[in-house]
Amino acid sequence: MASIYKEVRAALETQVSIISGIPPIAYDNFNYVPTTGVTYITTYFNPFYRRPAVMGINPKQLYRGSLNILVYAPYGEGAGPAEDVANLLLEGFEATTDLPLVGVTGYVSIRSAERRGGDTDGSWYTSPVDIEWYSYY
Repeated sequence: MASIYKEVRAALETQVSIISGIPPIAYDNFNYVPTTGVTYITTYFNPFYRRPAVMGINPKQLYRGSLNILVYAPYGEGAGPAEDVANLLLEGFEATTDLPLVGVTGYVSIRSAERRGGDTDGSWYTSPVDIEWYSYY
């Protein structure tokens, strides 16, 4: 059975891109130069594992991982702008949501969506959002 990581990544990134109000997106391993003073987000796709879903001959595989999103807001404007974007992301990735896979029949399910505390990174205030997903294929 083939890996579906490419399709899962596409489904998750498509979901990020259609959330209303999301600022520019710097996708994993693409050249992006942020504009000073303009909020943006970065995405990082992290597969955790691929394991047989059940015992037996030719079982479906259980794939699990996360999409880590980091919201960058201009430093010195308070936590509000980054938190607003983080909340939009959480609403777009409600737990138990099923997203259709891109290019194959199936779906990726959202296990959880969590925010963590913010931090400063040079001239940016950052707010991380972690989307945990799973899929059977």
